[in-house]
Amino acid sequence: MPEAIEPVLRVEKLNKRFGSFHALTDLSFSVEAGHVFGMVGENGSGKSTALRIVVGLEKADSGSISICGMDASEHPSEIYHYIGYVPDAFGLYENLLVQEYMTFFAEASGLEGYLARRRISNALEMVGLSGKEGLYVDYLSASMKQRLCIARAMLNYPRLLILDDPMKGIDLKNRFELRDMIRDLSAQGTTILISSHMITELAEFCTDLGIMAGGTMKEQGSMEHFLQQSRMNRPLMIRVSDMTERAIAVLDSLDMVHAVTVDKNRLRVIADNTTKAEEKILSALVGEGVPVVSFLREEENFEAFIKRKTGGDV
Repeated sequence: MPEAIEPVLRVEKLNKRFGSFHALTDLSFSVEAGHVFGMVGENGSGKSTALRIVVGLEKADSGSISICGMDASEHPSEIYHYIGYVPDAFGLYENLLVQEYMTFFAEASGLEGYLARRRISNALEMVGLSGKEGLYVDYLSASMKQRLCIARAMLNYPRLLILDDPMKGIDLKNRFELRDMIRDLSAQGTTILISSHMITELAEFCTDLGIMAGGTMKEQGSMEHFLQQSRMNRPLMIRVSDMTERAIAVLDSLDMVHAVTVDKNRLRVIADNTTKAEEKILSALVGEGVPVVSFLREEENFEAFIKRKTGGDV
């Protein structure tokens, strides 16, 4: 039997309190190599606290973190070289040129000379900022500052890139550009952990999703799983050309059907959330000669579905 591959990031039973407030309670989750893991949850759910603990900016009260198979508490200096971190606020860097900004962080990472210059050039090219080296950081747009921060985080070629709400404060066009950049970084082999309020955008490029509530991971799984769950949790909308009363009788006889409401020849059906239930319902209607014109799930966007799962705004 092949040996199981260790996740790039494993968080187990993380706890953190600020006074009497429990910011994190037994938080556990993992991020597999090459995946893009999206973390969502309402304000105060603990997303930013969790990310700050993972990168070493906060200390947990208890629990463990493993990065690339190493215990973060036992190997803090080694772990640093595996992580790139983009916080939710850019910070102030007055009177610094882009080149000076990147050089400062390259030197802080132990990079010097030709190696530093090559890494800076590669990182700026990666985020679409080549040729901007002579601009002052303060004069950059919000989107360009965000990209510059990602470039800085990529200087050490991290195995794990952590982005805390990177889409906050940038317009739709620049969110699309950021989305494409994250896709490119993932395609190059970077494992990414990202928190965001932009659930619809996350659904377009994340491979996995974790839903946080009350300082713990309420649910996590593949994005495909959540998208399928979102579709299956919506009522069935069935339209028939006639024989409405017969259709209602058939539906009422089925165990997997829980409620039916009618508007002329349109039926809204609450039923078991499985493909098998759909198949049985449609088969029963057709088998009884009911002329089914359309058979589909009620529309609901993915963001509304996730918000219902978190129990509040995201």
